[in-house]
Amino acid sequence: MNDVTANGVVAWWGTDYQIRLGSRQITFGPEWNTYPLTDGVNVVYRKHLTTGLATYLYDGTSEIELAAPISGHDPQFEVTNGYVAFTKQDVGGAVQVHLRSQAGTRQVSIFGTDSSPETLGPDGGLTFLNQNVRYLDLSTNKVGSGLGRATQIGGIWHVVIGRSVFRVN
Repeated sequence: MNDVTANGVVAWWGTDYQIRLGSRQITFGPEWNTYPLTDGVNVVYRKHLTTGLATYLYDGTSEIELAAPISGHDPQFEVTNGYVAFTKQDVGGAVQVHLRSQAGTRQVSIFGTDSSPETLGPDGGLTFLNQNVRYLDLSTNKVGSGLGRATQIGGIWHVVIGRSVFRVN
């Protein structure tokens, strides 16, 4: 329920429900802040509001709301190398995946049903799931079933299922 980067930077929440990056406290206030993920600079976490669980980002200087609470859904998010993938409800009520980078934020999934981020690569490449089908970056790039777990090896997408590794073409 806490996170540590490959070079040892830790994002964690204490008994006071405030998040720290290393020894530096980055959240303040009466709300509970939990489940941080970090890339060493950015920290994405859940903020417990009276209306539900929202998704927030600490970008090294300030706290930013990425997504308001979604009724009946826990926030889902990934962070790596300055990129953040997160879920946000659209106007029709479906949960969509969004990707935030230095260039801005864009919606990645466009289905009328709920989607969730799976793997966020160091280059901002993203796999996400919708109805047990895996997609790469945009909803038109269908990879296959949601079995296993997608990962990047040497910058190339693969899906690992059990002891087998399949390259994504």
